Amino acid sequence: MATTQETKLALITGASRGIGAGIAKRLAADGFKVLVNYARSADKAQAVVDEIIAAGGQAGAIAGDVSSRESIEAMFRTIDERHGGRLDVLVNNAGVYRGGSIAGDGGALSGDVAGNEDIDDSFEALLNVNVRGVWYVTRAAATRLNDNGRIITIGSNAGEAALFPGNSAYAMTKFAVRGLSRGWAHDLAPRKITSNIVAPGPIDTDLNPADTTQNESADFIKDQTALKRYGTADEVAAAVSYLASEKASYVTGAELDINGGWGV
Repeated sequence: MATTQETKLALITGASRGIGAGIAKRLAADGFKVLVNYARSADKAQAVVDEIIAAGGQAGAIAGDVSSRESIEAMFRTIDERHGGRLDVLVNNAGVYRGGSIAGDGGALSGDVAGNEDIDDSFEALLNVNVRGVWYVTRAAATRLNDNGRIITIGSNAGEAALFPGNSAYAMTKFAVRGLSRGWAHDLAPRKITSNIVAPGPIDTDLNPADTTQNESADFIKDQTALKRYGTADEVAAAVSYLASEKASYVTGAELDINGGWGV
């Protein structure tokens, strides 16, 4: 367990499972005290916290639905009350996926519009979490970040290309946060706060399993990568760990692809 950063505080949104949970565990192992944000999965968030504490780290769960500006504001009031309103690292990880073609014929590989959700409702859900959520969380965090702080936003290889039919709205959100992140690199540079993107490709999580018995598209997806496999949450977390460290003090406005050679 590293101890050089044990007094620093990191907030990871959407950290109750998958990539977010992996990032929380890695930053805790690096010595950060981590705030494991969740919207509805309190039990899963607490399980992540318990695992971190059992390993000798520092962590706490914090509620906050990033699709709601009011909920974001309430989450930061809690941070102010419990932690003096100061942060060192923000990881914008919370995100949702919806697929669906504007032509009205489906067309996404997986995660198509669920149930009876209208494609326009799906579009709004994507905007609310993946773009507005990132904007309002970062707006709130920016005034609380210490000098030399870090903003790390989890993007996607869909932020470089729409990739498949039915992926236009999701890709739009990931293109958008690339632009935000690069702009923030300029806005916050006077305080030596860096802003970067980590862009995963296919990562083995419960939402996108590598197991073909659980995901009929898995083999096709693997074949699009040079390494012919899915990545892991730990591999994404390692990139976040680097960008959160002092070693990355001269890295800002950058995008680090963790995609197994997708599209190369």
